[in-house]
Amino acid sequence: VIAADQIEFIEVTKVLTPDMDADGIAGNVNIITKSAQDSIPRINASMAGGYNKLMGTLNQQLQFSYGQRLGKFGIHFSGSYYNNNQGSHNMEYDYSRGPTLSQAQSGDTAIGAENFHILYEDIELRHYTLNRNRIGLSANLDYRFNSRNTLYFRTMFNQFRDTETRQRLRHALSDANTLLDYRETNLHRDVRSRLELQKIATFNLGGEHQVFLGSTLDYEVSYSMATEDIPNYLFADFDQRGIDVHINKEDPVWPRVEYIDAQDSLDAANLASYDFDELTLRSSQVRDINKTARINLSIPYILGGNQGGYLKFGGKVRFKDKERNNQAQVYNNFYENVALYSQTAPPLNLTTVMGDFEQLDLLGQGYELTNMVDPDKMRDFFEEHPQHFKYDEQDTWEDTYQEDYTAREDVYAAYVMVRHDIGRLMLMGGIRYEQTDLVYTAQDAWTDYNDGILKKSQKTDKRTKIFWLPQFQM
Repeated sequence: VIAADQIEFIEVTKVLTPDMDADGIAGNVNIITKSAQDSIPRINASMAGGYNKLMGTLNQQLQFSYGQRLGKFGIHFSGSYYNNNQGSHNMEYDYSRGPTLSQAQSGDTAIGAENFHILYEDIELRHYTLNRNRIGLSANLDYRFNSRNTLYFRTMFNQFRDTETRQRLRHALSDANTLLDYRETNLHRDVRSRLELQKIATFNLGGEHQVFLGSTLDYEVSYSMATEDIPNYLFADFDQRGIDVHINKEDPVWPRVEYIDAQDSLDAANLASYDFDELTLRSSQVRDINKTARINLSIPYILGGNQGGYLKFGGKVRFKDKERNNQAQVYNNFYENVALYSQTAPPLNLTTVMGDFEQLDLLGQGYELTNMVDPDKMRDFFEEHPQHFKYDEQDTWEDTYQEDYTAREDVYAAYVMVRHDIGRLMLMGGIRYEQTDLVYTAQDAWTDYNDGILKKSQKTDKRTKIFWLPQFQM
């Protein structure tokens, strides 16, 4: 989400010390944004472009920054724009273990491992069209009273849009006559379309001061909000059932699905016989807010010769609130005639919502992906005839509530540490205290099959964890 153009440098600490947050395992990464350095204006601008051969699309990138010190006041602005049109070709397989029908019909009485083979369960052809768009803005202001005292205010905003459309032809295989011949295969032509929008905004206000005998005092308050919205997710599926297929593995790396007889070929090509199977519409929102305050005081000392070090202590509080909220609508059938409304809708099959998407050389191997569902046509058809769709109460209920939650996490921390150097030998020791207060609330949603009633219950977890974290390094 964060554009590389906004970063001055990245500070990596491989081993945590007591003055750092204790919820890191393998170290700490601190991203430092750019700030003004001197009175001479510094302006940087760049423009770049690219070409995606697979998709035949163009990509663009722009960046601009300006920094200058005006006496004691420093100002730095930067902005970046990134637009990448890309995509991918994809073929996927699922497998299962089981016996073949020909094995059973031949009177084979083998049991156990001898009675099981690796069988195809799914063969899927997929085509992804992607657009990834990033906007980054940052502004750093600081005021240097003198060489010993500085105040700063840093802000950053980033927005990342990820738009994706997936076209998929799925062969759901069952009833294996042999390892390569399957009866009653279901052909699915489906589409998934979604926009994922992520935003991060941060505000930091702080200061650094040399106070007495070389001691350093630093403090900061900060606020950040991160959001992730998926406002218009759509999944639509049409299927054709009962097709017998053969898997041609003359080229074992690139297997091909073939139809066993002429009627199966005609049925597979009869687009009007692909029936509506499922429509899912969903939106989701995630919000994550952090409020933080910290203060540190470092006091140096010298013992004479080549010995010296510092004593450092401080504290920090962090308040995090996070929530996720889904709204889903799932439909599993369509009726042309609805007696309640005395209305008639046009028939709904693949030809009704089919678009002009065409890929005749998927993966560069001649696989064809054509006659697919157009997400805009599907959405328009639903908006014109919503009352003709059969609501799937169970899947709607579970998709809406099962992933919802609210979470609050409050952290209170204090530490003290000493670093002592004897020539090239460094000794560091200290202890950190952290208290974490947690309150989590979520929903459990399900269907009670005994009475067919949709049910949900609230789950709440509330606890306080206290950690004493001693450390010694040399």
